[in-house]
Amino acid sequence: MIKLKKSAKNIRLWPFWLVLLYSLPISSLANTVNNRGFNGDTTHDEIFMLAEQPPTFPGGNEELNKFLSNNLKYPELAVKNNIKGRVYAQFVVEKDGSLSNFKAVNDPGSGLAEEALRVLKLSPKWNAGMQNGKVVRVQYTVPVRFALNNPPPAKEGPAPQDTLNNEVIFTAVQVNPSFPGGEEAFGKFLRENIRYPSKAKINNTTGRTFTQFVVEPDGSLTNFKTLRDPGNGLGEEALRVLKLCPKWIPGTQNGKAVRVLYTVPINFSLAR
Repeated sequence: MIKLKKSAKNIRLWPFWLVLLYSLPISSLANTVNNRGFNGDTTHDEIFMLAEQPPTFPGGNEELNKFLSNNLKYPELAVKNNIKGRVYAQFVVEKDGSLSNFKAVNDPGSGLAEEALRVLKLSPKWNAGMQNGKVVRVQYTVPVRFALNNPPPAKEGPAPQDTLNNEVIFTAVQVNPSFPGGEEAFGKFLRENIRYPSKAKINNTTGRTFTQFVVEPDGSLTNFKTLRDPGNGLGEEALRVLKLCPKWIPGTQNGKAVRVLYTVPINFSLAR
């Protein structure tokens, strides 16, 4: 867990911790589903939700987390109003590695989304994503959780996010859980199994679902929850397919398999 200090002299020093979710469990696995299937054409300047080689922060996921933890400051208004929650910050990694099109998918309020976006705009150039051997534009989402609490300081590694049945659930671990075969295999699994709901097609419903679940120490998935649902069956379809998943490779902390909270975004779009 990352502990930050407040510098304002006239504000009461509240104890608070900023929990950063690693970007990998959500962003690089984003997948677009439409009524034509996956489009591998890279001749146009399109924005990909899933690339064969996802973009990466210089130095990898650990360096991204370090960059965020070193730069994020808990907004004073959020501390004063006891505002906490998760911000999903979205942007496009351009072909030259620069970041553009910043957007907060959600905002708990009192400056949390603005702070997440402020820091991400300070980011150095990334390693661009690749599709069919060519550099492409890729949409990326980074989740950042802001939490105000007063737990005992962690001695080693990231702090747990939650507990269920008295068992710790981690939001960030030293080794993330993964789908068997990696990101490319997971993208293929989603594309082969997701079907665009008829009701959503009739009503021209598009958008991104965010589905959360726990990867257990044995690799099974439990505690499914839809965080965001555009409606007309999109959220239900994302849940249905994710529940078909084979066992994952579990996440590990200090060399031990642990329970890890994981979020998968799936973008549903109707081709014109």
